[in-house]
Amino acid sequence: MKPKILIVRTDRMGDVLLSTPAIRAVRRAVPNAHIAVMVRPYTADIVRDNPDIDEVIVYDKEAREKGIWGNFRFAVRLFLKRFDTALILHSSNRSVLIPFLAGIRLRAGYARRLGFLLSHPLPPLKNKGDRHEIVYSLDVLEKAGFPVGDTPLRPVFNVNARDRETAKRLLEKKGVRPDDTIVCIHAGASCPSRWWPLSRFRDVARHFIREKRCVAVVIGGNAEVERMEELACGLGPKLLNFTGMLTIGETAAVIERSAVLISNDSGPVHLASAVGTPVVAIFGRKDPGLGPKVWGPLGAHDIVLQKDAGCVTCLAHRCVEGFKCLHALGTQDVLKAADAIVFRKP
Repeated sequence: MKPKILIVRTDRMGDVLLSTPAIRAVRRAVPNAHIAVMVRPYTADIVRDNPDIDEVIVYDKEAREKGIWGNFRFAVRLFLKRFDTALILHSSNRSVLIPFLAGIRLRAGYARRLGFLLSHPLPPLKNKGDRHEIVYSLDVLEKAGFPVGDTPLRPVFNVNARDRETAKRLLEKKGVRPDDTIVCIHAGASCPSRWWPLSRFRDVARHFIREKRCVAVVIGGNAEVERMEELACGLGPKLLNFTGMLTIGETAAVIERSAVLISNDSGPVHLASAVGTPVVAIFGRKDPGLGPKVWGPLGAHDIVLQKDAGCVTCLAHRCVEGFKCLHALGTQDVLKAADAIVFRKP
């Protein structure tokens, strides 16, 4: 009987992408296993075409699995699937409780919340920020007894032919030629503590459009439409605003076609890493557990920008200093980094 392994990652897009090396390591360690991944609805497309995964289990805490009884019913459905092992890569209350209620014998994860329900707990030291998130996930595997060996520290995402063709047609419809240089921009993020000033993103886009004769493409999710419309306003036909228009796969295809992604600390940074596009990643927060040592891109040509604004203690999203760390990073800092990538010599 083949082993049945559940990998739990119920947080955001970038977090799920950074879990894909661990998923690959499980597949390499147990080639005949049935591997399922439990994710939220809006991240399911990240793993749906992953060749290392046999089953995607969608957990919707806002709708179908809402409340105590919804979580209990979900746990019963997992119980009926008879998983042997749960690798919990992000320890929220629900992600620890549900595998316990589902009767999964081996439950490994960080003992951050409800740690007493884990059979193989790791000390909750991720806030120290001394390792990359990919490595923290691999540590969970090792705690559960899976060898990780020389697992590549690069996110996995496969752009399928359909999404690549859709992105190609969309760009052609907007007048983009095969030899045009595309600079992709993501000026959003899940929290204002990650937002570099929008006016500076506009200056970056203007530089590449007017001075470097590039095409600037703005990407983002549905919640960022209004913000990105403000960025795009008045920059002319060489600024293409695709915010809220693309699936995750189509977004990956557009990033893949680009010479660089310039982005706040957010999920598209890791999507770019997965498809091999260099990144200029903008970080603000000084807290070690939130910084680039844990959450930064790992590509050979990626550039991380962060300035110390002198804060003794970083309050992150509760900042009372007006996010001066982000304001300390000037437009020229970003342009210098992006130019070095776009116009680097082979």
